[in-house]
Amino acid sequence: MTSGSAQSANPLAALIAGIFLTVCCNPVVGIVMIVLAALALNKTDDSRAEARLTRAAWIAFGIGVGITLLIAAVAFLLGLVPGMETYL
Repeated sequence: MTSGSAQSANPLAALIAGIFLTVCCNPVVGIVMIVLAALALNKTDDSRAEARLTRAAWIAFGIGVGITLLIAAVAFLLGLVPGMETYL
């Protein structure tokens, strides 16, 4: 048996992670995550909609972190190419 505060912890965690993603890594995907988490927090009467929106927020988080890691890896690899420092 779960309480109402335990159910709202997951969208709240997604909201906090979205704020972190926006500030530190990927602002575009982070804003999408914040919006999805905020919508999930407002769906207190429909637990399935809340879960669906929270899941979408966490998927957006994974996509945002993946894009950030991909950009960092490409930048690192381009830094290893001789002569590329003039373009970076």
